[in-house]
Amino acid sequence: MNLSNITLKLFSIGVFFTLSQIGCAQKLALSFHEAVQKALEENIQLKTEKNQLVVNKAEQAQGKAQFLPDVSAFAQFRRQNGNQFITQEAKLVNTTTQDFYPEISANLTIFNAFRNVNGLKMANHNLEAQQFRVKRTEQDIIYNVALQYLTVLFDKELIRIAEENIESQNTILERIKGFVDVGEIFIGDQYNQESQIKSLELALVEATNTMENDKSLLGQTLMLQPLLEFDISTPQWAFATQLVEEYQLKELYQTALGNRSDLKELNSLKQSSEYQNKMAKAGYYPTLGAFFSYNSYYNNTATRPIDPSNSNGPSEKIPFDVQIRENNPNSTIGLRLSIPIFSNYQNRTNVITSKILMENANLNIKNQEQAIYVDVQTALQNYRAAIARYESAEAQFDAAKIAMETQTARYELGNATIIDVTTTTNAFIQSEVDMAQAKYRLMFQKILLEYQTGTLDINTLPEE
Repeated sequence: MNLSNITLKLFSIGVFFTLSQIGCAQKLALSFHEAVQKALEENIQLKTEKNQLVVNKAEQAQGKAQFLPDVSAFAQFRRQNGNQFITQEAKLVNTTTQDFYPEISANLTIFNAFRNVNGLKMANHNLEAQQFRVKRTEQDIIYNVALQYLTVLFDKELIRIAEENIESQNTILERIKGFVDVGEIFIGDQYNQESQIKSLELALVEATNTMENDKSLLGQTLMLQPLLEFDISTPQWAFATQLVEEYQLKELYQTALGNRSDLKELNSLKQSSEYQNKMAKAGYYPTLGAFFSYNSYYNNTATRPIDPSNSNGPSEKIPFDVQIRENNPNSTIGLRLSIPIFSNYQNRTNVITSKILMENANLNIKNQEQAIYVDVQTALQNYRAAIARYESAEAQFDAAKIAMETQTARYELGNATIIDVTTTTNAFIQSEVDMAQAKYRLMFQKILLEYQTGTLDINTLPEE
């Protein structure tokens, strides 16, 4: 019994350590590049677009195959019971017969008003358009991950600020307690400081909750398992003001027109619609094709004289291979010309439909070019505003830090009140938060500018 208890305890300890190791193994550390890469691998929308890309490639292959002849084989086996006319005996006989009919045929289009040529070009442009859509979807993913990733980083920065300020304010509290103990300061100052610390602790709790919510949203975007714990690292790239680039709206707009994948997609769809219109017009023209067929026949009642010189003598059944290969082969070759005369307005409807699609494609391009201009203009203005905000926040942070240190020193000398210290401390905390927010907003606006100009790529972002 004792041995069993010891064994059970050892087993329980082993299970505990195993589960502990599993729990530790579930902690996932992600860099920005790893997060983007994982999102690109797991995103449902991107997978759907890539699946459509497979369809477009198949349609392109089909367009190429239209220049080749189509070949088909046919075979028929038949069994009949009852009265049947037997050719060799020239009479009706109640019997069972079996026959077999194989055929192979081929058709080749010689001329169809270049419908095959235009069909292949249309398939090529549809494939190209889908490739551009996949590219833009990838940029959408990078943009969304960057936004959520930087949001979590900002949340972590707020937590760090709150923790450091709590520690700093606790140090000041200890000094105040010392002054209170010796009677140099009224105890109300101690209560005010404790209240200040409680406010900072509440801000820390709220910042932690916000970070967890934002991390959950990021985990959902990355398609992570719901119970998987993860953390993100801070990239070693921050767009400081000395690294800020000067951009001109005209140059950025031209860059966007040349790089935006959604605009390229619309241009490809426009070219595709032009070839679709040419295909529709081909319905008015005649088509010329060549055809070829080869067939044979076998019947189990077919007979032949044993002695070829005596047709009235005894007979024997003709073997299968003799009937198929020698007696009954038949081949046909020819040309087929088809001239459309009246198609119930089908050709006319196809031409009108394709023409409208072509006009709509032009309208979509014009509208997208206008939208791109607004996107680039807004992104550039926000980028410049983010630079100014960062510079202002940095100056305010330096000033608030000096003010807080000065008031703290004056308070310790008895030349300032606790209210003065609290006011400057709150101003310093707010300036620190504003600078962190300005820094991450500047980082995001730089990414947004690249997104709107169509140059955003994970490989062009700075390394970790």
